[in-house]
Amino acid sequence: IIKYVGRPTESHQLTQGIWRTWSLSGIECAYLKEAIKDETIIFRVEGPMDLKVGRSKQMMQWDIGYGKFGFGLNYRPRLELTYTIEPTVTILYPKNIYTFSKEEKRENEITSGFDIHGHKIYSTFQFNLSSLPLYNETMITRAYFELNSTKIYIKDDIRFHLEFVDDALHQSYEEITQREVIQTIGYDVSATELKNNQTQYFVFDSFAEIILNEKLKDKADISFVLKPTSSNKTLKDKYVSWEVSNNSLCHKLIIEHIPKRRLPIEQVKNVKLSIENGKIKVTWDNPTHADFVGTKVIKNRYRKPLSHQDGQKLYAGTDEYTFDDFGATDINKYYAIFTYDDVPNYSQAV
Repeated sequence: IIKYVGRPTESHQLTQGIWRTWSLSGIECAYLKEAIKDETIIFRVEGPMDLKVGRSKQMMQWDIGYGKFGFGLNYRPRLELTYTIEPTVTILYPKNIYTFSKEEKRENEITSGFDIHGHKIYSTFQFNLSSLPLYNETMITRAYFELNSTKIYIKDDIRFHLEFVDDALHQSYEEITQREVIQTIGYDVSATELKNNQTQYFVFDSFAEIILNEKLKDKADISFVLKPTSSNKTLKDKYVSWEVSNNSLCHKLIIEHIPKRRLPIEQVKNVKLSIENGKIKVTWDNPTHADFVGTKVIKNRYRKPLSHQDGQKLYAGTDEYTFDDFGATDINKYYAIFTYDDVPNYSQAV
């Protein structure tokens, strides 16, 4: 025995028709990863070592999907693995940087705070996504924005917020104040925090990552606004500048992405039904696409399957036929065939 998985199950917790799931912890997954090197993994279900007084036997029978006591392939014991790969890290530098105050617009400068009249000073950043791989073959898994402030001397209550905005903003102060915000990125940071740590990271949440992936579809430009706020409504002539000249410290958008297909491959062709040795036989022709992994066949007694999980699983693999061992030939039923890749993305049903 290499490792026990999960927690034991007492017999009174199991009755007919109850599913039992053992979830592997992080340490157990590490053992599993080592075992995969040998291409074979063996699990054993271990029962009680002795019986209580007065009992002569105790047994639990599990459905294996086939045979006299099997109720279909979808009840067969299975191991479900979820995994990912190490991401590629791409660092993007802005194509345009502007600082806007009520009186002027300054290029290639990052300053945010309040001017001598108490009006807000904004900074804007515009990035281009054209250097990233194609949308259909790439998934952005993580993104964050790095800013490094220069020396901080103010002690006032000023907080800075990074906003993901809808359009490229580099025209006027009025346009900045009327911007449409998609999402605030990460947490706001105070001037006091900047004294202790000049490097700040603004991390995208899941919604912002979804929008960023959508922007990748058109290789669109994306824009951000650095906005100041303060509880002191009379604050004037207080601002913070951020590094722009040092490449290692200057502002940047860091994107982690992995190669991952977004769209399914084509459907199977030439689907046929026949009766062979009293069983229903389903045949088809698989696609020749390089990313083809397998075909999944679903049966539904009542309606056309709406998805690859809408019914009883009959088969999944690379063959071009399967038999319905559980289907009466005199009862109407629906079959659906889906192709899938290694993501997996499932095609529309045939």
